[in-house]
Amino acid sequence: MEIGNWIGWVLAFVATVFAIRATVRFDLNEWLNERRNQKKEQLRSLCPHVHGTYHEGQPAVRSTFISPPGTTAYQCQDCHYVTHDRAWVHENAEYWANNPVQLIERTKQIEKLTKSFLRL
Repeated sequence: MEIGNWIGWVLAFVATVFAIRATVRFDLNEWLNERRNQKKEQLRSLCPHVHGTYHEGQPAVRSTFISPPGTTAYQCQDCHYVTHDRAWVHENAEYWANNPVQLIERTKQIEKLTKSFLRL
């Protein structure tokens, strides 16, 4: 193989590498921020808006919704979801009180997702 052909092939290879680098650009920080935002949204969507507690030795649930002074809205203290439907807040708490096994499973899902979120 002649030296001229060899130099031509090397230059073609270098030009190809630069062309690929220009078209396929991967920004690691952007990707991590995107993943972090996806995990936050997943955590928000999994929030049951209640905490499991014990009241007088019996399992119970406590709603995490509060109504800020001067408003008719209710805001979840965990995920910051806002609703104006007081009846839905009570129905949600009753649903989780009647389904404690599902609440435990949901809590495990949240813990698993939180661990993966903290690894990012």
